[in-house]
Amino acid sequence: MKWITSAALLLALLTGPVLAVDTIPVEDFVAHPKYRNLQISPDGRHLAVIAPVEGINHLVFLNIENIDKPVQVSVLSAPRGEEVASVTWVNDERALLQTSAVRGALELPRLTGRIMATNFDGSKKTELWSIEEDRTFAQVIDTLSDEDDYVIVSHQGLNRQKPIVERLNVYSGRTSRIGVSPLSRGGVLLDSKQRLRFAIGRDDDLELRAAYRKHPDSGWTTFENPLEGEAIPLGIAGDDRTVYVSSDANDRMGVHAFDLETGKVEPLVTHNLVEANSMLWSRDGDELVGVEFLPGLPQVLFVDEPHQDRGTWESLLATFEDMHVRVTSTTSDSNVAIVATFSDLQPPTWYHFDIENGKIQYLVSARPQIDPETMASTESYWLTARDGLDFQAYVTRPVDAGDRPLPTIMYIHGGPHGPRDEWAYQPETQMLANRGYAVIQPNYRGSGGFGEFFEETGYRKWYGEMQDDITDATLWAIEQGIADENKICIYGASYGGYATLAGLTKEPDLYACGFAFVGVYDLELMYEHGDTQEFKMGRTYLETYIGRDEAELKARSPINHVAKIKAPLYVAHGKEDVRAHVEHFYHLRDRLQKENIPFEQLLVPKEGHGFYKFENRVNYANELLGFFDRHIGTPATGDSVASN
Repeated sequence: MKWITSAALLLALLTGPVLAVDTIPVEDFVAHPKYRNLQISPDGRHLAVIAPVEGINHLVFLNIENIDKPVQVSVLSAPRGEEVASVTWVNDERALLQTSAVRGALELPRLTGRIMATNFDGSKKTELWSIEEDRTFAQVIDTLSDEDDYVIVSHQGLNRQKPIVERLNVYSGRTSRIGVSPLSRGGVLLDSKQRLRFAIGRDDDLELRAAYRKHPDSGWTTFENPLEGEAIPLGIAGDDRTVYVSSDANDRMGVHAFDLETGKVEPLVTHNLVEANSMLWSRDGDELVGVEFLPGLPQVLFVDEPHQDRGTWESLLATFEDMHVRVTSTTSDSNVAIVATFSDLQPPTWYHFDIENGKIQYLVSARPQIDPETMASTESYWLTARDGLDFQAYVTRPVDAGDRPLPTIMYIHGGPHGPRDEWAYQPETQMLANRGYAVIQPNYRGSGGFGEFFEETGYRKWYGEMQDDITDATLWAIEQGIADENKICIYGASYGGYATLAGLTKEPDLYACGFAFVGVYDLELMYEHGDTQEFKMGRTYLETYIGRDEAELKARSPINHVAKIKAPLYVAHGKEDVRAHVEHFYHLRDRLQKENIPFEQLLVPKEGHGFYKFENRVNYANELLGFFDRHIGTPATGDSVASN
């Protein structure tokens, strides 16, 4: 396709010789994204983007009829001291927005449940959905491309757990019911004529349930999943009978096609190492063209039966080689799209993609202060644990680090069951690499994305095999000459904070220091404090992942082993944290003091499970870097490096 030439030329102009890397201010790494959620109008004439104005996210509309010279049309703020959280176009002139606000003790803005509508010129602003009217959270599930005045929303009414589906008038706010899901705590899929055809839900025992209608007017039939693992519906094809289903089954990971009429499930695109990461859809959004997997770096596999849009996707992927590529919105004629790309070096960056005329135009980066040329590359490796289980890890080495062993941070992700580390721009990883540290991020057993079996091997293995994987990754980094064996620190948040304390107590001679952030440290305490244990589903979660056996919980709680700590420790927490409840911080502090174990601490008011306020994020980053500098220093001399 001819647009490949202009796109390649654009990228060539944006790249150049590698420059010497200076120390980058921490403010550049910890700042929130400046731009989010770029969406093109159905007629392609306007662009909606969320951007901060005096620190508050507003909705900005641009006229892009001359894409080289966008013109600002209006800037809209949310009401009642709130800010704009998301935006969706519903016709050529009108868009919906959701709002968020700081509520209660936390600095972190949370969705309010409010849905507003506005024309791009700022006229006809209307509140369509408000929790003040005894409504609950709603989400738009269909923008009805063939209707200008309505969208389809799904919500869970008061005292009901089964999602209700309604038509919502985007000018008046009036609603009319379409139907109700047969299952609780889930969602529905509609066919092309807005009829409920597939539903999922999750019961108190965390079991995923699904049901479907063979025909639009038939009753609900239980979906008997032949894939063994969990099957998550992604969408209904344009034929109104094929449901695309993502599976985490051990030998069937990927996307399958479920036929509503026959009940048969057939594989479309599968992988032997990882689950599907994202979908490549046709230009009209009705057909699956391919699937992106993430065994390490992104890998795209296409469906066997070639689609007419496959060539467009192949050219797009070739243009943005070794990057994640996402189409975030398209015009109603499918001739123009907004494309987002990102990689280990590059934060999300948006382009205007004129498919018909073969032209790609750079728009904006989410973090314009970050120069990808100065960032450090992230590589993927597969390791073998001591019991023979294979697992994946990412390694980020500083720019121009050479082959010498480096001061190293074992950076452990949270979750732990479900989340995983991914190949993408990560501010903290890049900040650490910019200061001269190698960063190792292991996807230990129990991490998500590697199939049902891999995740389940971590159940009730906290402080056991899960921690052994982290230890094995540390020893591997030493053997490979990546890490200086005398200068390795362990660090993480949430479960990563737990793993930090577990590492210092289980392997007291391996790590030179540990920094634990918003962690859980006493497994018994998880049944007494925090928002997880407040609901039956949450208690089932705990029983599944850490168990109920009192002796086992005590043995797997690093707080009961702090007397073994030899390395310097820093513990940080948000005072209003209810996920990893702040009581974990208090209990750990008391136990460390009782055992005369020295430690540093940071307890921040009005912050929760992670810090949101910019000033707090800057202070936290400086504390983190200062702590590592004092204990493992720079690779060349061991001297302290600047922290800002």
